[in-house]
Amino acid sequence: MKTLGIGLIGTGLMGLHYHGLKYLRMGDVRIRAVCDVDRRKAKAAAMELDVKNVFTEVDELLKKREIDVVDICVPTPWHAEYTVKAAEAGKHILCEKPIALDLKAADKMIRVTRGAGVKLMVAHVLRFDPAYATVRKVIDSGSIGMPLLGLASRHSQLDPKAPWYTKPRMSGGVVVDMHIHDLDFFNWIFGHPKRIYSKGSKSTAHCWDHMSSLVYYPKGKACGEASWWWREANFPFSSRLSLLCERGGIEISVATSFAEPDVPMKERVWVHAAEKGAKLLKLPRKDGYAREIEYFVNCVKKDEEPTICKPEDARLALELALAARQSAETESSVMLSSRKA
Repeated sequence: MKTLGIGLIGTGLMGLHYHGLKYLRMGDVRIRAVCDVDRRKAKAAAMELDVKNVFTEVDELLKKREIDVVDICVPTPWHAEYTVKAAEAGKHILCEKPIALDLKAADKMIRVTRGAGVKLMVAHVLRFDPAYATVRKVIDSGSIGMPLLGLASRHSQLDPKAPWYTKPRMSGGVVVDMHIHDLDFFNWIFGHPKRIYSKGSKSTAHCWDHMSSLVYYPKGKACGEASWWWREANFPFSSRLSLLCERGGIEISVATSFAEPDVPMKERVWVHAAEKGAKLLKLPRKDGYAREIEYFVNCVKKDEEPTICKPEDARLALELALAARQSAETESSVMLSSRKA
């Protein structure tokens, strides 16, 4: 089998630790080049990943014939530009979430990659995370019935080395960058959303730092919150999810530290089945980043379109996140389009 060539664009914490190092543990895959506008960072990453080709310009990386897949781990404003360039160069694309900052850019990404005949997957990691993917399997099994109500929270301090998160035009705020995780998972569990009502708080830089949303689905409701307010308190990342279902429920607790990227998250999943009590489930050992990367690589090798996370799913998550922000700004509920993913 041909060794798949990877081009890694962006060598910060996400690109190097959460993506780059995962490829080193895979067979029939080789990182052929790394690219970062900061040559110092690119060289440091190349040394750690044992890569010879180092670039500061994406166009130069895309000229390498031995690269089959580009992994885009740059700030969100460049997702669309780099995806389009990669597609036009005939490369398959794994792009970090969110898909883009606006729907027009997302639509262009989908249109261009489809036209070029290359595969695009946006890395919504919860769909591959051991705990959240296990919850989906429990729901699909029908053992506790359909979900009726979802409750989720996601709290984190910001990476002090990435101040662009606090700039609304760069990150979209906590809504588009972090709240979108749970909004996408709600879509994965409940289906196409009907409307959303959100409330939030802004920082002195006019960036939404906290958001709470109630999402209405045809057969259920989900309430989630996300917050960056802990950024000055050295507060470790944490998230929770609870689902009330027809014949029981299921819950997740997750805790980790942003300062320790190589330390596995401590995840727990309990199922509460009627008349059976609580059961702690055994989870897969590989983390979500490794699982999503392996999944996409296998899709490319088998020439199959990604189905766990289609580009249209990523677009819908963005649409819902933007609707949440609109709702908070207008203090009114916002209806979602009927466009299906």
